[in-house]
Amino acid sequence: MTREGRWRPKPEHLLWAIALAVLAVGLSAEVRPVLAPGDNGGPAGRHLAADLYPLYPGAFWQAETAAVETGRNAQNSFAISGYGTVSKAFSDISNIAAVTTPFENYYRAKLESAGYAPVVYMEAGGPGANQMAYASGTTYVVIGYTTIFHSNVAGPNSPVACPCDTTLKIFSGAKNQ
Repeated sequence: MTREGRWRPKPEHLLWAIALAVLAVGLSAEVRPVLAPGDNGGPAGRHLAADLYPLYPGAFWQAETAAVETGRNAQNSFAISGYGTVSKAFSDISNIAAVTTPFENYYRAKLESAGYAPVVYMEAGGPGANQMAYASGTTYVVIGYTTIFHSNVAGPNSPVACPCDTTLKIFSGAKNQ
């Protein structure tokens, strides 16, 4: 107690209180397998094609997971077995191109300079989604994005508009025979 009659903690009590607070925050904190912008590989390892690293630095990337990428158009179908990762969503954005154009340009320049060629029949696009594909030898790379529009409440055929959430995607692997 102080002379004024108020309780004042001792320094050793403050240290214990800080230690307990740190422990409580550490125990309740969400553990996410996400990379900081600029990191070179996913927390689960470097399973993507080597030419994709460093990953696009403008996003937080989740762990790389094994997957199969499939698609079909009037003339072709494909299945690629490999690994992929997605970014943490860019939430409540008002301009999709501001997020996606630098991402697409980053990989277009990176892959074409490494000798990859576009694979047009694997590409697709529409309102709020896009997929670009590249190949080099037996290695295929698919990059793209998907968007969830907050305003699409009138139905599936109503116009879409931002705000929206956009997620980036990177995938690489070998084409199934």
